[in-house]
Amino acid sequence: GAGGYVVFQGQHISISGGVFANGGGGGAGMSSNLLTAQAGNDGGESATQAAAGGIAENDAGSGGSGGVGTVAPRIGLKPAVTAARGGGGGGSVGFLQTYTPEGVEPTLTPSAVSPSFQPNATIKTR
Repeated sequence: GAGGYVVFQGQHISISGGVFANGGGGGAGMSSNLLTAQAGNDGGESATQAAAGGIAENDAGSGGSGGVGTVAPRIGLKPAVTAARGGGGGGSVGFLQTYTPEGVEPTLTPSAVSPSFQPNATIKTR
């Protein structure tokens, strides 16, 4: 699945730990003799290591890896024979966003992050 849209909103935001919105790996296709397809891995806590796609069995296609950091997800692979199924594509890397009142900048010093934070957006206060 896709990494999603993670939003931090508040009067004051300070982030110092790891923050990740990586895509998951695509599932492998089903083989021509109907063997169960292997699922892809969940998106992980890394700024560089993509989630692996499901490994193909027999003549099926493998799943594509998920998106991570600035790297786009990979497409699933074609099967070796027409009776088998292709692998699913990996999930896209998500978005990280902060929203603070106008004139307030968030403190963003994460130990690791994937993908990079989008520019801070402002919200109106009452």
